[in-house]
Amino acid sequence: MISPVIVLGVARSGTSMIAKIIRELGVDMGGWHGDAHTENGWVKEINESILKKHNNSRWFELPEIDMNLIPEEIEQILSYIDSKNKVGNNWGFKDLRSVITFPVWQKCLNEKFTVVIINRSTDSVANNFMYGVNHRLIFNKVKARQLVTAHKKRYWKLSMD
Repeated sequence: MISPVIVLGVARSGTSMIAKIIRELGVDMGGWHGDAHTENGWVKEINESILKKHNNSRWFELPEIDMNLIPEEIEQILSYIDSKNKVGNNWGFKDLRSVITFPVWQKCLNEKFTVVIINRSTDSVANNFMYGVNHRLIFNKVKARQLVTAHKKRYWKLSMD
């Protein structure tokens, strides 16, 4: 089994830049069809499907994942992993929803993966986070900081499990 590279981090923290660098090093990170944020399209879709089964949650709501709700998605992920491994190339992905869905990927990959965690300063990310890519206010400063802190707690906890 090839050990995929999974990039985890808060939105607007530099995950796209790091995923692009990893891609330049020869790792198939998927998603490179005009997507400015470099999310792997298939991974993004499966992660969104998992979130829909958790009260239609969005990426910033951080639900706890109940594996019993997503047997179809687990089967699809296992099939995806198998297809990637059959090709035999190094692969990985970056999708901001993966901070939430990481326990599913962790289970499906049987602990055989490399995680790159992006840890940019909370205030810097919160400032970028407030306005998003369209430069319109999405969250106020307090809410942005709370979201960044909650995401960081989640991925640091995941990295320790």
